Amino acid sequence: MNQNRIWCALVSLACELTAWLQMLTLTGRLARTSRSTVLHLSATSRWTDLHLTIIKTLRSLPAPAT
Repeated sequence: MNQNRIWCALVSLACELTAWLQMLTLTGRLARTSRSTVLHLSATSRWTDLHLTIIKTLRSLPAPAT
């Protein structure tokens, strides 16, 4: 039961981060390829470094235990 609560919290957090980033910058564009989703960021935006730091930090987190 706790795993479901954790999953729901993570999904909620992801939605909040997405909405926050969209409101803050509006400089990224999502593109879907065959099996992946790619985020295109503007090289001239002052927020690009922040986005890259956030993505790097999120990717470095360990996968949740099942």
